[in-house]
Amino acid sequence: MADFRLQNWRAISTAVYCSPILNRKSTQKNQKIDRTLVTQEVYSSLAPRINIYNQQRTFPLSRVSVRKAVETLISFLSISCDECSLYFVSTKKITALHAEFFEDPTPTDCITFPIDSSYLGDLFVCPDAAITFAASQNRSPYQELLLYIVHGFLHLLGYDDIDPISRRSMRKMEKQCMDHLSKLDVQLTPP
Repeated sequence: MADFRLQNWRAISTAVYCSPILNRKSTQKNQKIDRTLVTQEVYSSLAPRINIYNQQRTFPLSRVSVRKAVETLISFLSISCDECSLYFVSTKKITALHAEFFEDPTPTDCITFPIDSSYLGDLFVCPDAAITFAASQNRSPYQELLLYIVHGFLHLLGYDDIDPISRRSMRKMEKQCMDHLSKLDVQLTPP
C-alpha cells in the first residue's frame, strides 16, 4: 500500500514539475510534447529550481534566507538535481502525513519523499517542532529548523537514522553541514 501511495506522490510531484509556461510555444504549434523532458532539458543546464512553500503561520521565515541555506547546502553536498521542493507545514499537517505514509499518527520534525536524481524530492518540515524542541534545549528555533532542513536533505540523499551505525553516520554528516553553514554565516531569519 505504501508503494502505491509513493507512486501516486511521484505522479503528483511530476505533474507539479512540468511547467506550462515552458511549454507555451510548443502548444501554440499544436505539437504533442513530453513536458517532463522539456523541463529537464531547460533546467539541467541551470542551478536547481528550489520550490519553497510556507503553509504554516506560527513561525515567520524569510524565503531569501531559506533559499540561500538550501543553495549552500546543495553546493556543499554536491547534489546534482534539477529541482526539489521544501514545505513548511503545521503540526496538524505533518501529523497527517506521518499517519498516512508511515502509519504513525504522531507529530515529527520532518518527512521526506525522495523521487529521483532529476527531481530530488519533497521535504516537509514542521517549524512548530523546532520551536518546541529548541525551547527545551535553550537553543534558537531558527538554528533548530535549519538542522531539520539539513536532516531532510540527507534523507533525500539516502542517509538513514534507523539503526545506531547509520544514525552515527548521519549525525556526523549533519554536523559537517551545520559547521559549513555556520562558517559561511548562513542562517535562517525572520522576514
